[in-house]
Amino acid sequence: MFNHFLKGAFSIFLSLYSYNLYAYTSEQISGFVLNWGDTQGAILTESPYASLTGTKNIAFVTNKDDTFYWGGSDYGVTLTSTLVDDYIATTGRDSSEFMLSFGGSTNKTDGWSYFSDSDTDSDTIITMADTLAQIASDSNLKGIDIDFEDEPDSNSTTFRINFTTFIKELSSQLKSNGQELSMDLPNIAGCSTDDSGNITNDNVVCTWAETFTNFGYMTWIFNADGDYDLTDYFDYYNVMSYSWGDVTSENAAIYTTSAVESYHDLGIDYSQLNIGLDVDESDDMANIDDAYIQSVADYVDENGLKGIFIYDYNTDSDNADTYNFSYSTLADGLVDHVSDNTSDTASE
Repeated sequence: MFNHFLKGAFSIFLSLYSYNLYAYTSEQISGFVLNWGDTQGAILTESPYASLTGTKNIAFVTNKDDTFYWGGSDYGVTLTSTLVDDYIATTGRDSSEFMLSFGGSTNKTDGWSYFSDSDTDSDTIITMADTLAQIASDSNLKGIDIDFEDEPDSNSTTFRINFTTFIKELSSQLKSNGQELSMDLPNIAGCSTDDSGNITNDNVVCTWAETFTNFGYMTWIFNADGDYDLTDYFDYYNVMSYSWGDVTSENAAIYTTSAVESYHDLGIDYSQLNIGLDVDESDDMANIDDAYIQSVADYVDENGLKGIFIYDYNTDSDNADTYNFSYSTLADGLVDHVSDNTSDTASE
């Protein structure tokens, strides 16, 4: 009988351990805040964002040639740690909660093309990495996030060499300061193919993916047999698993999780992957309902993902009470799910 008791107790322990291993908390809800405008950071003092203790990515730092800008190079100002410090002061949060995000779609004209220029030398690239790392150090940030998108020239040898130099140097400097380096990954999957390899899904992302090799232009980063494997330099990744078009909640949930699976299939551990939810595009908003939020949250729980990130908090707040679900904002819905998990764990 005692043996039966031990087996039963061990079974309950395993059940509780397994549940708690995958249940996510508000610490795992991260998101972007916009940097242009004097009051954008203040959103983090409001409900429900004030209750979120996860990472905040400040969007975006851009570059023109070898100079960094706060905001787009055509309308922003030269980046300094003072600007970053002043911004964070408006949030009422500790600077160690913030990643400074470099890149974004606003960087595609002047910024990323600099890395594709054969006249750009490696010493300049290294200096750029050191400058960005120094600002992160001076402002005591959690680290730097690389938001890479909208640069089809990334398949060129010149880009790969320069980008690899940049990432290796940036990672080295950040790690020496105990800081992190993350990357926002373009959506490369959720698209089915026929026997000939042709994409069969008719939605925005899959139509876009047809123009790139291997469903996207960043897979070379994860090629362990290639010359540019960068997986050892990033601490974690935010998958931009959105922009599907209006495809219904059920299909969007499938596409969203499939996007994460595509990077897991490239060898990235689930614990290094954040699944992304976008509220900045009307079609994405149309796909989000209670069932979608539940599906995504369950996927995070069941697979032990790093967490969920929202693009972006400011737009989420602006759209409060206009969504097709029972919460005021997407963040409200995610916080509610965390509360449910806490109650379920307690009842166990």
